[in-house]
Amino acid sequence: MNRCCDLAYEPDCRVKASLGFCNTYLSNGLTFSSYCPKSCNICPKNSYLSCNQVNCNGGHCVPVSYFGISSIQCNCPNTRGGTYCHLINPCLHNPCLNGGKCTPNYSNHFPTHTCTCSFGYQGKNCEIFRNPCSNLQCYNGGTCIIDRFNQPRCLCLQSFSGQFCENCNLKYS
Repeated sequence: MNRCCDLAYEPDCRVKASLGFCNTYLSNGLTFSSYCPKSCNICPKNSYLSCNQVNCNGGHCVPVSYFGISSIQCNCPNTRGGTYCHLINPCLHNPCLNGGKCTPNYSNHFPTHTCTCSFGYQGKNCEIFRNPCSNLQCYNGGTCIIDRFNQPRCLCLQSFSGQFCENCNLKYS
């Protein structure tokens, strides 16, 4: 597939093209644009990818423009992802357990996922239950509860107070 691209470092090409150096001759007798045809906008029309050249694997191809350069983008169905919808969604089979929310990651050739776990659960797939009250000991008949901020705290019997129900409120006369 013939693709028109900058042979030099593309960000440098864009800066020099914006400064009007495209037709400037270099010491080797070639113009700057011979190394930076994409940034200098001298690519032949048929050298850019077009939707009829790309397989979006069940997705929908749309023409887009990046920095004034024509290109394409695949809009993938929720079952696939990646540049050309060529990767299967790792969340398709609900790997996150116990009400966890799955987020796919297509940044490499092997898609991965991240689970955001429901309260009390942890682990790669939210498979481990960690009782938030397991590390809190309440004294004098106090009971561990989860407060409105999803934090464990002790609920004390009427005659006791303190963070762990450690204080007796009874007064003896």
